[in-house]
Parts: sequence; C-alpha cells; structure tokens
Amino acid sequence: MKRVAKTDPIRRISLLSLKLDNNDGGPILPLISDSPQAFKNSPFYALLNEDDDLSEMASNLMGPGPWTLQRELALPVSCSDIHVSNKNRRASMLITHTLKVVFRVEKGDDEFINQKTTKCKLFDIVIQTPVHILSVNIQYTLFPSDSR
Repeated sequence: MKRVAKTDPIRRISLLSLKLDNNDGGPILPLISDSPQAFKNSPFYALLNEDDDLSEMASNLMGPGPWTLQRELALPVSCSDIHVSNKNRRASMLITHTLKVVFRVEKGDDEFINQKTTKCKLFDIVIQTPVHILSVNIQYTLFPSDSR
C-alpha cells in the first residue's frame, strides 16, 4: 500500500520579540544609560508584570549579567493558527511543533570587527527544542443574561 505524503510549509508564529525602536543598532543589554527613564525606554519594560518591582527589574538589567528573564508566552487563541501535536503513526496527519529561541549578540573585542563596515560582527545563538502542544485554549465571550 502506497502512502501519499504532503508537507505543508512551516508556519512561524512569533511569541515574543524584543528590539529597539530606533535603528542605531545599540545593545539592549545591559542598560547603560544614566537617564532615569532608561528602563521605560527599553524593550524590557513591556515584560514588567503588575506585581513586579520596577526598580528591582531595572537594577537587574544594569549589571554585567548573567540576566534572567521569566515570561509566560501565550499561544494564538485561534485553532486555525495552531493545532495540537499529533505523532500517531496510524493517523493520516503528523503535526509537530518546535520552540526556537534566537539571541543576536556581538562580542566587544576589536578582533571581531568587520573590516568593510567597521562594525562589530553579530553572532546568532539559536536554541531549538521540540514542544508538544496538548490543547489549544479557545476563549469564549459570555454575555450576561438579561436580568429582570
């Protein structure tokens, strides 16, 4: 019995992206500005939760590192965007997911300067791991009933 195989293109869904708004190419870590608004102008300000202390988070990002960032990432709420994982060999479909984390870093040494552009070379650190999605939460909006 022949098996027909069709592979859909890989769909990428960005769950979190931290970038500077301006194009000067400066680093986002460590926070090295003397301005009291440095943390509020950084992309890490969006990661601040209600119960987090603003000054504590800002001071943790000002040092030389290592830095620890904790964040719950929300999956898309629509089932048309993402489906549950399926690796059943008897099923007619195979659905897999991968979590990929990319850090773009530059080394501060003069040894790694691009001779043509006279800028520091950028290096990408990629961490990739398989993820099994067991359910996609569907959120329903409940309207209050008309009470009389």
